[in-house]
This record gives sequence, structure tokens and C-alpha cells, in this order.
Amino acid sequence: MLKITASSSLEAKTNPTLNSTKSLAIRGLIIALLAGFLVQSIGTVFMGLATLSYFLMLTGLLLRKKDSKVHARFMLSAIAIDLVIVLILQLTRDAVGTAVELSLSPLQQAHVYASSIATVFYFPVIYFGSKLYRQKSKSQKTDPKIKKKHQWVGLTAFVFRTLGFILMFSLIGRHY
Repeated sequence: MLKITASSSLEAKTNPTLNSTKSLAIRGLIIALLAGFLVQSIGTVFMGLATLSYFLMLTGLLLRKKDSKVHARFMLSAIAIDLVIVLILQLTRDAVGTAVELSLSPLQQAHVYASSIATVFYFPVIYFGSKLYRQKSKSQKTDPKIKKKHQWVGLTAFVFRTLGFILMFSLIGRHY
């Protein structure tokens, strides 16, 4: 995930921002892994993975102003995990069918809706983020309109992801 080379460690010694970015990234990754294992122990493997994903996303948000490359890696990792979870749940448990037949409690139903909305917002977030990333990698000035769209869509996705994450705990103990 993070490449550490001799030159980057030398650069980290002379650049305190880089050092704090790596430190925050490593701490965020450790917290994400620990939280994922903890939640998995009281819930399911999918809840553990969703927790890992949520904390990766939270770390990515905290890093957005410090290092856009690390931000992008954390966010894409979190989004990829979420999309894989959705795909697996759909294929193994017919998640959409379960939600449509209203066999879930209101809190569980709200979890499905919030998580679904977040998932839909992931695609424009990736689209606008990749446009910004390409502009930066070509040493171009980033388009403020695209940045504003990315921020708005990203914040909306994160709000729904947070709501879905909190409501996920209403599924503990549900038998499939």
C-alpha cells in the first residue's frame, strides 16, 4: 500500500509533513485492522470487512489535504472492499430481494438504504477524483469546479456510509 524506500525515508527525515502523513497512514491502517477484527468477533466476517473499510475511508479523509496519492489509495481500497461486500451479499444472500420483501426491521432496512445510496455515490466520487488525480499527475492546476463536485459527492457518500455503518450493528444476531 505504502512504498517506503531509502530515498523516501531520507525525505521523511527532512520533511516533517511527509513523516506525519506516513505516521497517520500507518496508525489508520492498524486501527482499521484492529477494529475490523473486533467487530468480526461480535458480528460477521462481512461486518468486520465493512468496519475495516470504514476506518480505511476515515483515514483517507484525514489524509486528503496532506497527500493526495495516499488519500486516493485509502479511499479506493475502502470503496473496493465495500463493493466486493455488496457483490458477495447479493450473490450469496440475495440482499436486494431480502430488502424488497421487507423482512428486515426498520433499522435494518435503513441500513440497506443508506448503504445502497453510499454505493451509488461511489461511482461519481471515483470519476471526479480520478479527473483531479490525472490533472495533478500531469502537473496541471486542478479544476476548482471538478474539485467542488468531488468534495460534495464525496461528503454525501461518506455521510450515507457513516449512517449505514452505524445501522449495520442492528444486523448483529440476525440469522440468515
